[in-house]
Amino acid sequence: MLITIITVCYNAADCIRRTMESVLGQTYRNIEYIVKDGGSADGTSEIISKYKERFEQNGIQFWHIVKKDSGIYDAMNQATILATGKYINYLNADDIFLNDYVVDDIFGDKEHSEDVLYGDAICEYEFIKGKKEYTLWKGQHQDFKLMPFSHQACFLKTSTVKEYYYDTKYKSAADFHLLLKFFKDGKIFRNVQCIIPICTMSGISNTNIVTSYKETIQIKRNLCMETPTKEDTNFNAWMMEVKQWMIYRMPYGFVGRLMRFQVQRKGKKIYKSIEEIIDQPRYS
Repeated sequence: MLITIITVCYNAADCIRRTMESVLGQTYRNIEYIVKDGGSADGTSEIISKYKERFEQNGIQFWHIVKKDSGIYDAMNQATILATGKYINYLNADDIFLNDYVVDDIFGDKEHSEDVLYGDAICEYEFIKGKKEYTLWKGQHQDFKLMPFSHQACFLKTSTVKEYYYDTKYKSAADFHLLLKFFKDGKIFRNVQCIIPICTMSGISNTNIVTSYKETIQIKRNLCMETPTKEDTNFNAWMMEVKQWMIYRMPYGFVGRLMRFQVQRKGKKIYKSIEEIIDQPRYS
């Protein structure tokens, strides 16, 4: 079956190669790759154009779209309109697949009909400059208190996405809104029990934490999900604002240590290498 992979980007000259090489290396060849550039001014478009021949030589359908958009979710919608694969994966610029066999392992010898196929993700942090550390985001869909799995760690049925599209009034949490709508409307989810991407934790929902939190609460209210009390919400939003201020104003070393502490406080184990994660019995 044809699988669509979509990468949206803007001024991503320093990282777009990494993502495109990850797609190019996939052993599964029945791929349609759409790269949507919002009009970069740093040479991103020129880098993308140079890959066209390599993708076509590997039997991968390649589309490079340069068009203005109103943000990441509008860009995703523009690319989704063009998608013809049965499933779509949205792989952000600077994120990569775990290895060259991920897509093949999921679709190579299997037929799928579910609306959402999802797995786990490795989250890559740099709490200390020059030192990468990792956590494991285990996917699940029984609890939508927060994003249940990484957006890059799922393949969404194209026809289902085109029933809804991303609601662009949300600037940071439209992916959460889309998945929660699927869940509320009885769409079928399936955990494929594998790691799909390695995600660099510098995306919009990880840096714009105040907006992300407020939008998540509003989405849950709109869709009649349980939400914190008004007092708790206001306090949490205030705490997010303090944290946001610190991220932008305090020295990198201090912020890194603070974020590392917060990750551990949430019960996440921090790994020194990717190998420590993939060697777990869960993936053997």
